[in-house]
Amino acid sequence: MTRDFRSLPDPSPEVTPSSILVRLVDALGFRLHWATEGLRPEDVSFAPPGGGMGIRAQMEHLHGVMGFTAASLGAGDPGDPPEDFEALRARVFALLGEIRARLEGMNNDDVACIQIKRRGNDLPVWNMIHGPLADALTHVGQINALRRISGNPARKVNYLVGEIVRS
Repeated sequence: MTRDFRSLPDPSPEVTPSSILVRLVDALGFRLHWATEGLRPEDVSFAPPGGGMGIRAQMEHLHGVMGFTAASLGAGDPGDPPEDFEALRARVFALLGEIRARLEGMNNDDVACIQIKRRGNDLPVWNMIHGPLADALTHVGQINALRRISGNPARKVNYLVGEIVRS
């Protein structure tokens, strides 16, 4: 099932390693949705002076990071990022959905056995949390900052409760 992460689903009634990771992915997807909703072509092409990653480069990086994470959980190679920005955005959400689905189906032992594959090393689930998932949250914040600088700030969202702030 493809999700756009427009809203946060109700959390699991049970607090388990799997449900905590699923909620983290949901929060990441929700934040990314609203960071990238309503971007204009000039926002997508905007990059900070001095050679930093612009919005498109941030999304391509997220494609790679989420593709790496999904592959570590047993999904296939996501391939190259699409050229079209909306297709790229949809692909990143599809990867998040794949990660979510794989985590959701795991029991405690499955989560404990997660191995992140990196250059021949097998790293434990902790590395997924402080590595690609934390990295992705950083890049979502950078996208929000860049679009604000570009003159198109994101809608106000109350991330604590997962709701759009009505004006």
